[in-house]
Amino acid sequence: MTATSTSNAPSEALPDRSGWIGTMRQLTYALRQFGAECDETGRVLITGQPPATFLGLTGPDAEVIVPADCMCRINGHPASVVGLLRSTSYGLGITVIM
Repeated sequence: MTATSTSNAPSEALPDRSGWIGTMRQLTYALRQFGAECDETGRVLITGQPPATFLGLTGPDAEVIVPADCMCRINGHPASVVGLLRSTSYGLGITVIM
């Protein structure tokens, strides 16, 4: 027996609503452990939507939110920052519902 879809709705992928919340210290430590590429000053190179801090606070203990489309590069290949962070015990994986 074969199952078929009777829906006439177009097939659309749902947006990725995954994210991560933790401290800047946890974020930078984990990305360096994974081997994320850095600039000449040692800052991890981020592409896509960057992490955001609460109320504009800065420093290693500032809480940050990392959105689903935040990316870095490891050995020249793009990598999902949220995907990497969710494989650690740091911070919390979150789902954004709007």
